Amino acid sequence: MVWRLIIAVHSYVFVNSDPSNDWHLKESSTKIYEEVFKYTKAHINSINSKLGSVTDGLNHMAIETHDCHEFVRAARDANPDASPEELSAYLFASVVPTSALFSKAISNVVDFYLGDDKRGERAEIVQLSSALDVKDSNRQILTYIYEALRLNPVVSGVYRTAARDVAIGAVRINAGDRVFANISKANVDLTTSVVAPGRPTQGIVPFKDYGLLSTEFFERSVPAIVGSILSLKNIGRAPGLSGQLSQFEEDSQKKLYFDSKGNVTPFPHSLVVQYDL
Repeated sequence: MVWRLIIAVHSYVFVNSDPSNDWHLKESSTKIYEEVFKYTKAHINSINSKLGSVTDGLNHMAIETHDCHEFVRAARDANPDASPEELSAYLFASVVPTSALFSKAISNVVDFYLGDDKRGERAEIVQLSSALDVKDSNRQILTYIYEALRLNPVVSGVYRTAARDVAIGAVRINAGDRVFANISKANVDLTTSVVAPGRPTQGIVPFKDYGLLSTEFFERSVPAIVGSILSLKNIGRAPGLSGQLSQFEEDSQKKLYFDSKGNVTPFPHSLVVQYDL
């Protein structure tokens, strides 16, 4: 349920181009905002109070740890003049709209390098993740990550309505035409599909430097996450369909997925792996 609401927030903020979906997306986004705001404010009040917060204490009965307080405390210290209400809103806007894209980026990279034809590249990532020079190894792992996102992008494309008449090569587009801007093909070197770390990465993640997709956060966190996952002993796909992303292409262009209930969604629902303990 929460995951579907997070997807709704992403869709409302980034891809709300269909008027028929606007009301539904707005209602769902408002609902999750109110829930997250309530819990986040309780965390902030607990951090600000020497006695803690009864509400926050009850919340932590379910999640068992207070590790999230370090993140919230850092956000508070970076915004000393913000009220608890303002800081709660800041945190929501920074994290929730991009969390689905962030998760999809990681799942796409892991899915890409779990391919049997990517064993060599996977072994190189595992070796790099165990290197002593963490900064340099993460920089090198990042080149593999961007290559995976070039060939298996987070967003395959977006639908847009042409504002004016234009000709692109031999194709004529008239004002008012609904067109699909194929981001995945724009990022592909048509001369090769070979993984080539070190290739230019500009435009691989087709969103502004924002939230969990901000360059600094993404490049500091994702190499460690991907390296840790792929370093699991004898990691591989789970048997059957559970080890695959249930996906298809709409009109041979836009990549979509099925969730566990058979609903169509722009995000993968699960990717199950198995490994030795």
